[in-house]
Amino acid sequence: MKTYAIAAALVGAAILPVLAQSGGGDANTLSALLVEVRALRIAVERAASTTPQIQLLSARLTAQNERLSRATRDADAVHEQLEGLLAGNAMTVARAGQFEDALARESNPETVKQIKAEQAAMKMQIDEAAAQETRLRAREAELASQVAIEQAQWNELNRRLDDLERELAARRPQ
Repeated sequence: MKTYAIAAALVGAAILPVLAQSGGGDANTLSALLVEVRALRIAVERAASTTPQIQLLSARLTAQNERLSRATRDADAVHEQLEGLLAGNAMTVARAGQFEDALARESNPETVKQIKAEQAAMKMQIDEAAAQETRLRAREAELASQVAIEQAQWNELNRRLDDLERELAARRPQ
């Protein structure tokens, strides 16, 4: 509304000198000026209605971009945890194999007992790692789905901004 008032004042200020020079002006000049004023009013109203849409979509796109970034960071963090767990589990399995070899070579009952105790502890570690792997894989899948949803929403907002941009370009006088 403020923009409309400013535009009307500017048009009025531009018309007064023209009217003064023409001695009141003829009907054609006044009609042409009236047409121009109406066209200007329409342009100002369009701009006034489009600006809030652009601002709102831009704010939503910024917020959606943050949600997408956060979801991507979370998914990457879980993926890194999973990779670390798998690497650690591979080392544990390799050590468990070494215990098997040591157990086959060892004849001292006390050492055999110690190796078996360490094997039992390793087996518990491997089982715990397998359970944690299952949880991390489920979380990774959940986060991948969330990233896809956030990406789709970001794409939709971006598409709407593109549509608005094309609409504004089509309105622009050539």
